[in-house]
Parts: sequence; structure tokens; C-alpha cells
Amino acid sequence: MGYGRKERRENRGAWQDVRTIIQYRTFRMVKGKETVQPDRYYISSGDCGADEFFPYIRGRWSIENQLHWMLDIVFWEDRVRTGNAALNLHILRKPALYRLRKMTMDKKRVSAKRRMMHAALSEDFLYQALFAE
Repeated sequence: MGYGRKERRENRGAWQDVRTIIQYRTFRMVKGKETVQPDRYYISSGDCGADEFFPYIRGRWSIENQLHWMLDIVFWEDRVRTGNAALNLHILRKPALYRLRKMTMDKKRVSAKRRMMHAALSEDFLYQALFAE
């Protein structure tokens, strides 16, 4: 508490169920040189080894990356930078992406980008995407 700083310590009771602390370190190659990414830490009440936690950690990042890839590529989300426009459009794009993914089409696999194009060209399909259950 010196030098005008205030310090806050967490209550130890909040940590009583912690059984495992996981340090997750990633390495990647950039232009043929290996680099270390910042470590990520996970806290768990589970009593498992690293091999058992690995699929959950990878699965979480896979979901995040797929969502962000879709928003960046299909909706061009990273190109809007004016005022609050980026946040406002982000709020609208996530439900739109969800609705597009739920739409059924004649073919089994139709990309979200193609579904967006179909909605732009067909008022019936757009109405279905917006209002159908």
C-alpha cells in the first residue's frame, strides 16, 4: 500500500474448489522461424491431466475462430471503422449469421455467403430468413 497505490486481494474462499491450473503455450512458424505466443492460463475445479483438457481448450478456440472468420470474410466486419458503426453492425450481424445458418435450402451445403446473395436476390428468401421460425 505504498506510493499512493491501493491494493485489493481476492478472498481465498473464492479459490477453494480450484484443483488445476493449466498453462497453455503455443508455438508458430513465421517466415520459417519459430515464435512463442503469449501463454494462456486456465483455472479448473476438474481433476484431470493436460491431455484431457487439451480438446476443450482447442475446441473453444475453434469456435471463436470460426465465428470471427465468418464475420470478417462474409460480413466484412473489419472494414467498418466510423464512430459507433462497427459496434452497431456487429450487434446486427451475429443474429443475421445465426439466422442464415439455420436456413434450409435445396442443396445440403450452401455457404453463408451464398445464402446472403440469395437473400439479396429473392424477397421471399429474405422474408424467410428474417421472420420464419
